[in-house]
Amino acid sequence: ADVTGLDDDSLSMDVLLTNCRSLNRNGHKLKSYIVDKNMDIVAVTETWLTDNEIQSNHIIKSTCPTGYHMSHKPRTNGQIGGGVGLMYKSSLKFKHLSSNSFTSFESSVSLLKWKSTWLRVVVIYRPTPSSENQHTDREFLDEFSLYLEVLILCKEVLVILGDFNFHVDMSNDYYASEFKKLIACFCLKQHVQEPTHISGQR
Repeated sequence: ADVTGLDDDSLSMDVLLTNCRSLNRNGHKLKSYIVDKNMDIVAVTETWLTDNEIQSNHIIKSTCPTGYHMSHKPRTNGQIGGGVGLMYKSSLKFKHLSSNSFTSFESSVSLLKWKSTWLRVVVIYRPTPSSENQHTDREFLDEFSLYLEVLILCKEVLVILGDFNFHVDMSNDYYASEFKKLIACFCLKQHVQEPTHISGQR
């Protein structure tokens, strides 16, 4: 899902959000796609990068096409998997910002200057709740609401790119409906209208 406040047609840009499930394993596919489509910015979830800077920089270098840079934030607590990142054309002005830590989702925040406009780009990955991670849908909605209360006050154009793991196409999914209500409450616009899951379910 992609949630954004970007309504100005003059700010049109080519944006990709992908859950790559390991840049090390699937980065070559992503690299080819970025070059083929000439994407401006690419939000990546489940990078599976770690806080091992040497190793992560090697993987990023092999994944980024010529003319691109990437900022990333690994999953904390030494856990395997997760991680979010933002790849962007090197011609864009970029500033990485510190972001709040939440229990139910991962996030990174950056400023990018597109043409003459600064964008606040937020990348979010919310793992599907399970008995293993002990997260719940309600926990996420509560935390994300608090996060939006802060983000919505930013002076830049807000762009949120997220893998939220909700069945927003299912009208009988209670928490998916609550998620859509939350987006509407903060006057954000959902730009992706079709299923984005690999099997067409999300």
